Amino acid sequence: MKILIAEDDRLSRVFLKKFMGNYGSCDVAVDGMEALELGCDAYAAKPIDTDKVTLVLKNLGLLKE
Repeated sequence: MKILIAEDDRLSRVFLKKFMGNYGSCDVAVDGMEALELGCDAYAAKPIDTDKVTLVLKNLGLLKE
């Protein structure tokens, strides 16, 4: 799974990349404009693996069975 992180706070970027890296490969942008340059449309055009999203949400405690 490809993950796009757009976060202006450096410590938050580092934390999110390390945490979300367990679930897929991460691209990191320092703000929304850089995220657009990285190809936000490319992310939106890819199919979503709903099984992986469900697994991540369950692991985060955000989704109950």
